[in-house]
Amino acid sequence: MDSFGRFVLCLCGVVCASFSVPSASADEIRFASRRDWQAWPLPGTVELTPQGGLKPIAARRNINAALNAADFGGGIRQAGSNLGDAPLVMDGDLATGWHPHLDDPPGSWTIEVDLGRGVSAHRVKLIFDPQGPAPALFDLLLSTGEHAVDEVDNPIAGTVIYRQRERFKENTRHEITYELDQSFHTPIQYVRLDLLALEPNTRLLEVEVEA
Repeated sequence: MDSFGRFVLCLCGVVCASFSVPSASADEIRFASRRDWQAWPLPGTVELTPQGGLKPIAARRNINAALNAADFGGGIRQAGSNLGDAPLVMDGDLATGWHPHLDDPPGSWTIEVDLGRGVSAHRVKLIFDPQGPAPALFDLLLSTGEHAVDEVDNPIAGTVIYRQRERFKENTRHEITYELDQSFHTPIQYVRLDLLALEPNTRLLEVEVEA
């Protein structure tokens, strides 16, 4: 056994939180090999350094969680129309955006953003092109990432339940900010926009989720 294999990790609170065992019997964990150590599933708040140690992961504040969604496996979950332009609502560029095609069925005028993880968000902001008309009627839907379940309560893969829905009527604003009650609405993983009325040149530039 090499020196790394004899490494003793004093986990304290990390072990207690991860394995839910009494502290009296969780003073240390021994790994027989480097491979065993590297295969250990680390809690999401720490990461393994090249030297074999642990360090906490920084939790940044006041960010737009949509901009780095791809780092967590997120992106556009679906767009019912004009899928090719859909990622432009997450690129931070107010010169680009997405709009559904007028000749597509109204039920397809929808776009879903996947943040890739649940975020404790303060607000969701929708920014539309000021050079075109603002959307007069639309729904904003938010999801924590909860799945639908089958008859025996097993999660159904690929499904998302939206429990928070806000309808905007007779809207004339090009920038809409929806404030969130963090204790009630969050964490948020999915943001969905359903346009219920559409005029030519109405274009969504950005979806921002401030966390």
